[in-house]
Amino acid sequence: MNRLVLAAAVALVAVAGVGSRVRAAQVDDTTTQLNFSAADRDGDGYVTEAEIAGDMAAAFSNLDKNHDGFLTREELGAHDAAAFAAIDADHDGKLSFGEVMAYKLKQLDTFDQNHDGRYSLEEIRHFDASR
Repeated sequence: MNRLVLAAAVALVAVAGVGSRVRAAQVDDTTTQLNFSAADRDGDGYVTEAEIAGDMAAAFSNLDKNHDGFLTREELGAHDAAAFAAIDADHDGKLSFGEVMAYKLKQLDTFDQNHDGRYSLEEIRHFDASR
């Protein structure tokens, strides 16, 4: 698995764990910087929705074992049922890519401090610290 897919997989798994009473392990700054650099494909110092979507699509595809375009509880393994339900907007018991992206972007939106639609390393640090 290449570094970009690995970074996206970590981000996707983190989304599935939000809302849990068990907080995600604090991400160290070196990991944050590496993940940010991997996600910032054009190297402009910001991660955009398009860059996030590309990373999330790679991670989603990797987790979608039967390649039906959905993630099920079984494909995700151990997870927080409440977080899964929060992401499952249509309550059909599976997660579409659109549901996962909408949830992730909604989370990130609160950390877009200057509301420019892109995320700086500092904004991502604030996001990581909140989990």
